[in-house]
Amino acid sequence: MHGGILRAGALTALTFLAGACSSTEAGAKIYRDSGCIRCHGDNRQGTGFGPPLQGLSSSWTRDQLVQYLNDPRAFIESTPRLKELSTRYSVTMPGFAYLDEKKRSDLAFFLLSR
Repeated sequence: MHGGILRAGALTALTFLAGACSSTEAGAKIYRDSGCIRCHGDNRQGTGFGPPLQGLSSSWTRDQLVQYLNDPRAFIESTPRLKELSTRYSVTMPGFAYLDEKKRSDLAFFLLSR
């Protein structure tokens, strides 16, 4: 009986990891295809046009990031930390409302992955 439970647990973990890898890969593709690299760099290190996007998990949840990606301007206006940060860069963060929620979620998963 315990062997069945362990196998089921391992299968659940593998399914979760496969989904996570899929979301990370899909998010990385969206990051590249949407032109995020131009402002945030190919390794998310930041450039003169946009801040670094590394270590975001210390300040963001996935749900918050998905909401932000939908309408960055509204989020920035309501968050003093982001409002101040936005003054350092000449390019305004575009919205990703054209992406469905699943794709914004994949992008958020990728951005929070490291």
